[in-house]
Amino acid sequence: MARLPTPGSDDGAWGDILNEFLDVGHNADGTLKITVPSPSDADILANRPVAATANSGTLFFASDVNGGTLYRSDGSTWTQISQGITQLPASHTDAQHTDGPNIHTSVIDAKGDLIVGTADNTPVRKASGTNGQTLLVDTTQADNLRWVDLTTTVSLSKTGSLIVMSGPVRYYIDENSTVVGVRASVNTAPTGASVIIDVNKNGTTIYTAQANRPTIAVSTNTATANSPDVTSLTSGDYLTIDIDQIGSSVAGADLTVQIRLRRA
Repeated sequence: MARLPTPGSDDGAWGDILNEFLDVGHNADGTLKITVPSPSDADILANRPVAATANSGTLFFASDVNGGTLYRSDGSTWTQISQGITQLPASHTDAQHTDGPNIHTSVIDAKGDLIVGTADNTPVRKASGTNGQTLLVDTTQADNLRWVDLTTTVSLSKTGSLIVMSGPVRYYIDENSTVVGVRASVNTAPTGASVIIDVNKNGTTIYTAQANRPTIAVSTNTATANSPDVTSLTSGDYLTIDIDQIGSSVAGADLTVQIRLRRA
């Protein structure tokens, strides 16, 4: 068994005894021998041996700490080397790996999931949004991100004093879309009666329930109507507006109808 030389009693063999002792923990070039555990050596932290009983340079992989944490013994204490280690599959090659911490694959649950941070060294899963959505920076969220609908706004207008009329202009749709909201506004508010607007797809109202049409109340300038019954639009469809009712004292003037669309 390797030991240190005993002063005064190992004359002539002192160098050989010392070299044998050093060979236990050192390579021939003087570097430390490091024992790398195989996957079978991985264990829970509670089973880690006392550092003083482990050779200097011995590694211990605690599989139950932060997704896997590696410790190294210096012969008296254990020092954490890295955490969040995921065992690589047998088919993994050096060419596929770059230096740095690994994120456990169990973080991903579904196609389209993203890995984002909520704080320093704190990665989390962000589930994919839905069709037509995009990410928006929002500092009120834990991860600073929020999925929002990617929308465009179509504007149809009629200048001057309002009169009851049907479909003065058409707007053709270039991409399959969904109607998500409508706002009607006038520069001059109606009096005596409300202004009522209808929106049509290919000449037919999208408000099957006519009570849901955009209605600008007396002495007001704008109204929303975000519950249309027909919302699906196909490339080639066209939109028109009807002015179904005007103010009875002051008709109202300079109408703009904004139709908000989401790409389908």
